Amino acid sequence: AMPSSHGHIHPEDRPAAVDLLKHIITSDVQTMSTSFRVITKNKEIRHVEAQLSKMSYQQMPGLVGTIFDVTDRILAEEALQESEKNFRTLAETSAASIIIYDLERVVYSNPATSVITEYSAEELSGIRAWELAQAEYREVLRQKAVDRLSGTDTGFDSYEIPIITKSGKQGWVLYTGGLIQYNGKPAVLGTAIDITERKRAEAGLMAAQQERYDQVKQIAGGVAHEIYNALFPASSTLDKLRERLTLK
Repeated sequence: AMPSSHGHIHPEDRPAAVDLLKHIITSDVQTMSTSFRVITKNKEIRHVEAQLSKMSYQQMPGLVGTIFDVTDRILAEEALQESEKNFRTLAETSAASIIIYDLERVVYSNPATSVITEYSAEELSGIRAWELAQAEYREVLRQKAVDRLSGTDTGFDSYEIPIITKSGKQGWVLYTGGLIQYNGKPAVLGTAIDITERKRAEAGLMAAQQERYDQVKQIAGGVAHEIYNALFPASSTLDKLRERLTLK
């Protein structure tokens, strides 16, 4: 039966399949599992898994087996691997921080996250994500993660978060997070852009505006005082004239 059966095996898989069949027939192995590709009558390539057992047929050694079509599973696994490869390529080259975490730890972080936080990927894996924020923001972010992972909050939203780096520096990130499935479990996918310089520039601009406002206020006060001093004699004279006219 071997020549007619392996004739449908994909040409690239035939040598290994033939060697495997010879091995199981000539060795002490009784059962074996293997996988290979076959070409159907319609020239379609399918992936199969075979469970083979040794037997004797008409006093000749032979094999009996069960073949399962696993094409859909293989294609799904290949699509998943391709998707994960594309994700990692995007994440590893992104200038934005990309982080995946659950309630216990950070399960993935890209190089940009280490640049922003100053923690290595290994160090981040031992940190709860919200512990990167300044102390007064941590409980709010922890509760946000609880809501997401429980399915209560399934949307993506953005907000500005003040963070503390490994060396103790204060910074700011624009953070967006949402619920995903990672390795078959709920997880939070977050992306963050470093906006520290923008926040510093805004703070400097506000300080400059306040200083200018104070200067204008001081100048306006001085001008008002000078105008009052200039008008006071005229006001006094008019008051005296009004008193005289009233007496007449």
